[in-house]
Amino acid sequence: MNLNVVLSICCACVVCACIAYAAQIWDHRAAWKRLVGKRVLTLAELRLFDGSYGAPVYISLAGQVFDVSSAAADFYGQGKSYHVYAGRESGRALGHMSLGKPVHAVHLDHPLVFDLSERQQTILRDWIKKFHEKYAVVARLAEAGAEIGRGESPVQPSLSPTTVPGTTNSNSPSTNDCNHDHNHGRDHDHDGSTTATWMQAFFPATQPAT
Repeated sequence: MNLNVVLSICCACVVCACIAYAAQIWDHRAAWKRLVGKRVLTLAELRLFDGSYGAPVYISLAGQVFDVSSAAADFYGQGKSYHVYAGRESGRALGHMSLGKPVHAVHLDHPLVFDLSERQQTILRDWIKKFHEKYAVVARLAEAGAEIGRGESPVQPSLSPTTVPGTTNSNSPSTNDCNHDHNHGRDHDHDGSTTATWMQAFFPATQPAT
């Protein structure tokens, strides 16, 4: 095989890789642009809003989706301290204040599980209050299980750390949570549905029209 053939093959491989990368960028942009303005987002749809390829940066706290793009350069953009929360439901993780701990990944990967103590619920409410003061709510999370958004008051469930299976009775986070087995990893309510109605208690009393 002569040198010209080798160079031709290498060039063809580079061109194919560039085309594939460009297609990936195009698909990602097209996907998040279709969702802009949608008032109810699934967890999977939320993941598209992580700032990649020009996308806005959204963060959900207990089912309330905030547009934090204005703080992307300082906090939530790629390479920044809190980028890990971009495009994620982060209420469980922020309530536990588990950033930097091994269990943090569990809290982000299984965000619908409710295991917050009263103190941790207060911490989460403080985070939500701060976000409301700084950022606009652009959507709600579909998995929050809250059929609100038209001005009515949300249901106020009993906020016990045992509301959702797969949680501990401890009032403080533990590194033992890292050892989630098959059941602890489930984000299910008692009926087995993938909802987290506990989040409704963290919604404001009224919601903007969807």
